[in-house]
Amino acid sequence: MTLHAAASLYRSYQTDDGLSHNGVWAVMQDSRGFLWFGTWNGLNKFDGYTFKNYKTSYKDGYILNTNRISQIAETK
Repeated sequence: MTLHAAASLYRSYQTDDGLSHNGVWAVMQDSRGFLWFGTWNGLNKFDGYTFKNYKTSYKDGYILNTNRISQIAETK
């Protein structure tokens, strides 16, 4: 009898990969398929290839009250 190990579908991402902090406190997949990660250093959107980081900033046209994101919910 020969046993074959299944390929691992698990992938770990860190700041070297574009995540804004290695500690993730919240995760959500939105209705368009994007994954959102809340960290102690901002909100991160992942499209399957790259991360886009959102932080408290007035110059970029979006504002977060804090960079410490512990809950995520999708709204209209």
